[in-house]
Amino acid sequence: MTDWLATILIFLPLAGAILVCAIPIGRIAGSVALLFALAEVGFWITALARMDFDSSSVTPNFDQQVTWFSDLDVSYHVGFYAFSFWLAGLAVVVMAASIAYGFWVGRERPRAYFGLMLFLTSAVVGVFAWAGFWWLDGYHLVVERYYQGVALVRPYSYWVWADLAAVVVALGPAVVAAVRRGLGSPRRALLTDPVLLLGLAALAAILFADVSGLSKAETERIWLPFGVWLLPMTALLPRPGRRWWLAAQAATALAVNHLLLTGW
Repeated sequence: MTDWLATILIFLPLAGAILVCAIPIGRIAGSVALLFALAEVGFWITALARMDFDSSSVTPNFDQQVTWFSDLDVSYHVGFYAFSFWLAGLAVVVMAASIAYGFWVGRERPRAYFGLMLFLTSAVVGVFAWAGFWWLDGYHLVVERYYQGVALVRPYSYWVWADLAAVVVALGPAVVAAVRRGLGSPRRALLTDPVLLLGLAALAAILFADVSGLSKAETERIWLPFGVWLLPMTALLPRPGRRWWLAAQAATALAVNHLLLTGW
């Protein structure tokens, strides 16, 4: 079964998603989804026990390859390297916890909710099991290119603040005010309000990317996928002043596009 662990981790939650969505089991959808999620965690723990973290081979653990179209060189090839295995495990555990919480509190549309959670689990694990990509290669290459280039004239301490300044300008003053207002919310709201949860998760990702030292300039573009999730926090701004904040956003965008010129 060892050779099949990567495939099982990918397709087990997908099978659960199909079962939850295709069969009218609304009342027990949460129970079925939780069962599949816990089974997924169990298989990941089994894979963890059999994982060879000391291997220096270029072949990933639990490697499985099946040729589909030899003339086109198309095949099914999955496996786990050490780093991608931990990322897949993080997704499995977090999704299982989310499904358990949804089962506990209840959901208005359980089939859609639990089916989507299982489908996302399958998709995330599948991406990390996609053989042929070693995540740390990208990390080392970025660091190498940085020290060969712009690091000669601009140190790490400069980018820590410059990157944040660039993304703040890109997001606009309304988002900054909304984030400040959100951070001042009661602790209970921080844990229960989905707008705050998404915004704080995006903010945490930006801060982590900033201190990692891997983002050097163009963060107004590179961090855009995170910035998008900060925009909903503007709903926290007081209703009477929202038109003024919208005007400030427009004015900032026009000023940046017409007056700011960089060398990047």
